[in-house]
Amino acid sequence: MVAQPPDIAAPAREVRSYFVDNKSGIQLQSWVYGLAGILFIWFAGTLRAVLARAEGEGNRLSLISFAGAIGTLSTLVPSIALNLTIAYSSDRGVASGPVAQVLFEFASWFGVLVSFSIVVFVGAASLSAGWGI
Repeated sequence: MVAQPPDIAAPAREVRSYFVDNKSGIQLQSWVYGLAGILFIWFAGTLRAVLARAEGEGNRLSLISFAGAIGTLSTLVPSIALNLTIAYSSDRGVASGPVAQVLFEFASWFGVLVSFSIVVFVGAASLSAGWGI
């Protein structure tokens, strides 16, 4: 299990220490997220097919929902990749404290941006299900 990450405003030394101390957990977590991403795309594709059938011709909302699912992964994957990069490079001295802190801030902001595409995914699917079924 990975410990709670530091606050985005934490000192560089604390950010680097978090990634050094939790390297193996972050690596495992990244692999689990990767598997979950594959299953999420499968779910989103199946959901799109069901909603498109129910919507009939045009099926715009189901397509928008699927685009939101793709957007969700498109903003979540960079966050995971940046965290994994810090974990792999911090203990080797490649990512110094300030570098780790900047990468961590980028990863955190990608994590914030993912909420917009989740709203599109869930919102369009909900509207499609409400109107199409």
